[in-house]
Amino acid sequence: MAAVEQTELTQAQAAVMADLQAATIELRAVLGAEREALDRLDSIALDAATSSKARLLQRLEALDAERRQLEELMPARTASALWPHLCRQLDDCRRINETNGSIVAQQLASVRRALGVLGGAGEGPPVLYGPQGHAQARSVSRPLSQA
Repeated sequence: MAAVEQTELTQAQAAVMADLQAATIELRAVLGAEREALDRLDSIALDAATSSKARLLQRLEALDAERRQLEELMPARTASALWPHLCRQLDDCRRINETNGSIVAQQLASVRRALGVLGGAGEGPPVLYGPQGHAQARSVSRPLSQA
């Protein structure tokens, strides 16, 4: 392989690694924003963070494919020295994402329980309050209105 071609491959590899690093840093920031949105129960911010996260993950996948292709073209198949550090950062992002996913699962379970209570699908007969404000168990449904 000519020295010029080797230099070009090395430069391309360095550029891809820099792009991977930048996308990983941005992903970590987006995961932080996602966590803040979850903590604030801010659905608009959560939607924005989720969209950004999906875009960044696609970008990271494309960059990783390019990185692997460049490594195959390198004569010694040398990986960038930055790669182990980048893998640790991506592993941190994975853990943050799993934590965020657990929070979403807990919030979803809470909403489902609340909907179950409202719909009368809780444990045992639902306890509702009657017209006089006293709790009463309702065992059968009754029509609320007639047409």
